[in-house]
Amino acid sequence: MPRSNYIIPVVINIAFCVAYFAGQLVHAYPPPADPLVRIHYDLEVAGYCSKITPAVSAGFHSQLKIMVENLNADRETILKARSDAMTAVYREWGNRGLGGFRGWCRKEGVASANRFSPNSKP
Repeated sequence: MPRSNYIIPVVINIAFCVAYFAGQLVHAYPPPADPLVRIHYDLEVAGYCSKITPAVSAGFHSQLKIMVENLNADRETILKARSDAMTAVYREWGNRGLGGFRGWCRKEGVASANRFSPNSKP
């Protein structure tokens, strides 16, 4: 087989490897700083990573209730925070590239779910 026939498969394999590993290494968007957005962000990350259990859900609702009372947040503020969180999670998930979300779920997904465990505080 001529040497030129090997170039295309090699280039395709290199491109695949770059796309796969770049997603695992890049974290272009930091998590939100606003606490109301962050609590929703953590729940969304846990959801993307299939880490939501009844205990995680109950912990989220308990912490959210306390946070809303402390911040005196109205319904519109809560809905905007949830929307901002969903957008941030989707953007970060998309930033991870082909298969890169697996490492994200092993680290941030587990940490996000653990945030809502009975022993954690908002």
